[in-house]
Amino acid sequence: EMVPGAVAKCASRSSISANIIRAFRNDDEQKFAVLSVDSSESTVLTIGVGNDINAEKSFREVQPNTRFFGADPISQINRKLYSTLGQFFPVAIGNETKMGFAYVLKNGFYRGETLLHLDFVVFIKHFMKMSTIDHLWIDAEGAEYGMFPMFSRGGAFEQENIVICQINMEVHNPDAQQKKLFSDFMHMLLRDKRYIL
Repeated sequence: EMVPGAVAKCASRSSISANIIRAFRNDDEQKFAVLSVDSSESTVLTIGVGNDINAEKSFREVQPNTRFFGADPISQINRKLYSTLGQFFPVAIGNETKMGFAYVLKNGFYRGETLLHLDFVVFIKHFMKMSTIDHLWIDAEGAEYGMFPMFSRGGAFEQENIVICQINMEVHNPDAQQKKLFSDFMHMLLRDKRYIL
């Protein structure tokens, strides 16, 4: 079974047994991480850069041997910012490759636009060319709801042997249906026993 191997792989790369959780602040939120126990390379994948890399810069200060990957469909500011840390991809990430509606930050305001979305698994495997993500930070302005099933036992990540060690996810403005999706997602994570919540 893949799950025990994935847990062992992630545990060997962090101080889970020490129960140390660090906070990294952005302008309007915090990201949390259990840090690596040694100087081995780790990865941070930021989905939705949002013109703010303060948390990533703070993370790099304490974990300098980290590879950073960022994706955001708005590239004007985000490319310049994120390229100081690592590789930037000017694309929206979602549960499938399609043209779809997304909320994006432009000129300080969020507005809806139709954009190309790239399938999350395709992005990780073919653009990042990786199979293990140590720290996944998602701020996808609503696209996160469609991603929930990917994390399940037997979901897209497991089917493609992609290991996600730690997840920070901002969940946006849920309506009644999205509240149910989020509740179902949390129950699934608890039931599957794949992640520590």
